[in-house]
Amino acid sequence: MSVHYTNDSCPFSHRAMFARCLRPPESGKVQYVPYGRQVEFAERLGVEAIQGARCFEGKTVQEIQKIRQDYLSVNPSGEVPSLVTAQGALITESEILAEYFDLSSVASKHRLVPSDPVQASRVRLCMKKFNEVVPGLFALLRNQDPAKDHECADKIRSSMHKFRSTLDEGDSFCVGAAVSLADVHCGPFLYRLSVALQHFRDFDLLEDRRIKSLLTSIKALPEFQSGSCSEEEVIANYEFVANGSQWGKDGKSFAGRGRSRFPWILHYFPVRGRAEALRMLLRATQQPYVDRLYTEEEWKVMKSQMPEGKGVPGVATRPVSNRGLPVLQLPDGTMIPETADIARFICEKRPDLFPAEQAAEAYEMTLAVNTYPLLFPQCMLASYPAEVTEAILRGELPETYHGNLKDLPPYGEVLQVFLHWEQRLGDQAFFGGAAPHFGEFFLFAALDALRQTDPSTAAKVGRLQAWYDRMGRLPAVEGYLQARPPMGPGAHGKPGSLIRKYQQPSVRSSSGYAG
Repeated sequence: MSVHYTNDSCPFSHRAMFARCLRPPESGKVQYVPYGRQVEFAERLGVEAIQGARCFEGKTVQEIQKIRQDYLSVNPSGEVPSLVTAQGALITESEILAEYFDLSSVASKHRLVPSDPVQASRVRLCMKKFNEVVPGLFALLRNQDPAKDHECADKIRSSMHKFRSTLDEGDSFCVGAAVSLADVHCGPFLYRLSVALQHFRDFDLLEDRRIKSLLTSIKALPEFQSGSCSEEEVIANYEFVANGSQWGKDGKSFAGRGRSRFPWILHYFPVRGRAEALRMLLRATQQPYVDRLYTEEEWKVMKSQMPEGKGVPGVATRPVSNRGLPVLQLPDGTMIPETADIARFICEKRPDLFPAEQAAEAYEMTLAVNTYPLLFPQCMLASYPAEVTEAILRGELPETYHGNLKDLPPYGEVLQVFLHWEQRLGDQAFFGGAAPHFGEFFLFAALDALRQTDPSTAAKVGRLQAWYDRMGRLPAVEGYLQARPPMGPGAHGKPGSLIRKYQQPSVRSSSGYAG
């Protein structure tokens, strides 16, 4: 009698069991064996800690160890699935065993590999292309560095696109309207890893509608349920993997990354500028993100790949359709341009954190801070050469990368705009009332820059200074201020700017702005 060795926790084993149920053998028995990690779990945490393997319930640790040891004498690799035929031949590897069941079955059900050579070749192509998908799925799940999530996701999408191109359009399964070996090959992985990656990495493996409908068709087959496990068991089974297979110091908990939301990408330059407040907002909404900072040479290459913007009024270099930064990239590849629109999008994801009735003022404030004259403090601190900044403070009209100063609002209007917003604040703690709206993070960044470039002017908005202190005590703002690169060499700013030249620009030797 043949013996089919399997384990419901394993997607490879699920393949073989799925095929066995679709093309059942004449006889033989099924034996469940633990794989190495499950034995380790039993030894550390007890047999009940083995997830997705109900067949081991009630057994002792010693019994689990013996089953494993006995299996190693059958298949020294210890891998499942495998099958020992009645004649004693050992068959291993999931796709080989699945095809063995198809070839040896005495059932009258249709073959999983079509008899038509062309259709059979298409089944093989689907399987070959899906083989390229699997390593990327586990790479993202195992990844412990959020900054590399998008790189892993790009590889998955690339391989999934190649697999997707092999599928029939308009049919339920991979090739035609009937289940084939290609569906057996991909179904267990699409099911298990879509659940695990959505839970642990906030990544949608089924974002393509054809792939999603394919899995729906496969899961609807009664035969698919044999060898499968529930979504809860899938999540529990992959928790250790999502932690990088790292045990904590106590030897019983996990020490890795675990569950985390898939980070967004904030594309910008290595300066503070417009992205400064966006980073604070992302922290305030507890949205994981990574910075992608471009050098001037990199930007020349990447600019054409960015979305067109709608233009920024008052900035000569940001006309309609200009491709500029910052740009926010979402996990599905969506790219959102324009600072104010990015800010509004971030906050719409967490309406519980920001006063909705102040959304219009928040957007107005964000636009104001990201156009002249309020752009002056940030550009002077981080982007203009120090000598240009000092010339502006002396009342001169030098050339800047946004054009000649005679074509921009006078620097003297900076104070007037801050006074305007101070008057609108009144006696409130925040512009939003008891809590700040999203525009306040941008006004904070502008005043923060003014305090460093022109402290004498900043001192003239006393009530805003008190508001600034309240903003600075917000956990998201305070945490970001402590984490951002400090001023001086290595700061986020252009070479020769105040932020790179001085560790304390506010106390540099300067004539200052007389007002």
